[in-house]
Amino acid sequence: MRMLSEDIKFVIVDEPSSALDPGGEYELFKQLREARKGRTMIFVTHRFAHLTKFADLILCMKGGSVIEMGTHQELLKHQGEYAHLYNVQAQAFT
Repeated sequence: MRMLSEDIKFVIVDEPSSALDPGGEYELFKQLREARKGRTMIFVTHRFAHLTKFADLILCMKGGSVIEMGTHQELLKHQGEYAHLYNVQAQAFT
């Protein structure tokens, strides 16, 4: 990965796990967390699994605009679009 260079300070990752099985997704995000030291990382994703535990800040977008911003817990308390989307995904696991 090019981002392993110490000169890289800003990384954008677009749907990095879209074609991975759950085990591969876990390993990928484990490696990305280890590589993020001192870097700003932006993840574009529709899957909430790793956002909920490891994101410092979540931006929820709709129609190309940011409509909500906060931590996972803050966004759930707000009960807006993020909470709705999170709950839809969570229902698949209950």
